[in-house]
Amino acid sequence: MKTTLPFIPFVRANEDFDHLDSFYSDAPLCRVTLERPNFATKLSPKYALWVDLAWDGVQQPVLNSNYLSYIHKHGSLACLTDEDYLKSPQRAPLEGVLLKWLAEAVKASPYALSVPQLPHGNGVANNKTNKLLFAITLDWHKSLAHPPKLILPVILTNQRQLNKKTERNLKVGFVKSLVAKHQIDGLWITDQSIEDQQGTTNFEKERFPGIVDFFKEVRSACELATIIAGPFWGLGLLLWTRGLATHFAIGLGSTYRYYLPGGMANQPKARVMIAPLRRWASSTPGLVDWLDQSLTLLPTNSPEHAEFVELRKGYSGLLSRETAKRQVARCYRAWINKIIKVPPAGRSVALFQDLSAAFVTGKALPDLPDESGPARNPERVAEQLMLNCL
Repeated sequence: MKTTLPFIPFVRANEDFDHLDSFYSDAPLCRVTLERPNFATKLSPKYALWVDLAWDGVQQPVLNSNYLSYIHKHGSLACLTDEDYLKSPQRAPLEGVLLKWLAEAVKASPYALSVPQLPHGNGVANNKTNKLLFAITLDWHKSLAHPPKLILPVILTNQRQLNKKTERNLKVGFVKSLVAKHQIDGLWITDQSIEDQQGTTNFEKERFPGIVDFFKEVRSACELATIIAGPFWGLGLLLWTRGLATHFAIGLGSTYRYYLPGGMANQPKARVMIAPLRRWASSTPGLVDWLDQSLTLLPTNSPEHAEFVELRKGYSGLLSRETAKRQVARCYRAWINKIIKVPPAGRSVALFQDLSAAFVTGKALPDLPDESGPARNPERVAEQLMLNCL
């Protein structure tokens, strides 16, 4: 797997292209899905591509019409939502359809290709079907003269799967059973149920440690050169600095979590990154007053004060969702750069110190407007990540 830089942008929308070219043109790999087949054409050959079939949304209870048309374009995948089939899956209803999808994917000349996998259910739900999808894909892969790298997705769906070791063991054991028997080039691990800027009260003592422990246990059980984490806001960077992931997935301005494909779309809020706090906040007129008040509380000769001044100067333009997305993409890249420059042995300490400074700054400021629950506390995001850095 390409390893020159550790971040992998997930390209999800047309506006992502500009942010990719402006701030992440040196990305070693970009992930796209076949839902947007023109994306691969636009990105290649400038960027190495990781192509995903986006089958992991098929079991969602409500699917949008575009995804429904997409998911059945090569034949019916109704078996993947049939409880009887999932208990004892057979090749016959699935193999012919999957081979057509794989043939389409390889036409994009991807550097890497995801093995299609359903999200992990509780216990061993979906394991049999995922093993079958894995087997069909491997048989096809062996038939190619110049095959792409294979990435095995591990898509987790709720905290019960990670918080306790008994449940984690089921997931680690399943991944190990596949990786041990076959040649896989990398794992991609994400948890689609977590947004690590929410500030939820169990994050620092239970949720984040559960994710960290899962990566530790997978890393110990599977000898792989590539393990990709995320997309998350700070957890991916944290896992990378601790040596538990070789790469971390990122958004390009608006999404720093993983959404299963096919769901009903919601218009995301306009958000800006408050760089000294290592978090974002809703971009609303109410944030202007908060910035003005915060400026009176920060030492005027501090770098944090200077960054707040810069944010305040251009704030009127950041009420636009698209302008705000660009600001987030730019500031997030600057944060990554700061940590990447540190030698590997010191990165986790450097991230800890960076987040500690953000925590101290945020602690002195008033609650954020237009945020809810614990996320109203300016220091909350940095604090929870900081406590899991070392």
